[in-house]
Amino acid sequence: MKPLRPIFAVSIVAAVAQAILLAMLAPDGGKLTLLDPAIYLFVVGPPLFLALLVWRRRAAITSPRSVLIFVLVLAAMGLVPLTNEVIDRGRNRFPNQPQGSSLVPLIVSLVQWLPVLAWWLSLVVRERRKRRGAG
Repeated sequence: MKPLRPIFAVSIVAAVAQAILLAMLAPDGGKLTLLDPAIYLFVVGPPLFLALLVWRRRAAITSPRSVLIFVLVLAAMGLVPLTNEVIDRGRNRFPNQPQGSSLVPLIVSLVQWLPVLAWWLSLVVRERRKRRGAG
């Protein structure tokens, strides 16, 4: 369990940081709309789903270091563009653009979901092959 603790820590910190950055990007002074909880779940979903996958498949993980690198890259893929968007908003870099909703969080989340789902699919395929070979 000890080699997996950094993976969980990075995943949780990345999810919380992405949620905070998303809250900083919220238009209308942070007032919640009906769709906001779904957007927050979509944005923080990749690191949390990855932590869940690691927990559920902890016996099948042969290289915790490579999983940790994957989690760090995934966290950077989310935090860097969101932080950049928050900084751009703070500088008012685009003064003629209305301060409405940004598509950056949704695009970032889509880009994060793709490798997470691909990794999950590879784990499922590997487990099925092991079962067929053993059974």
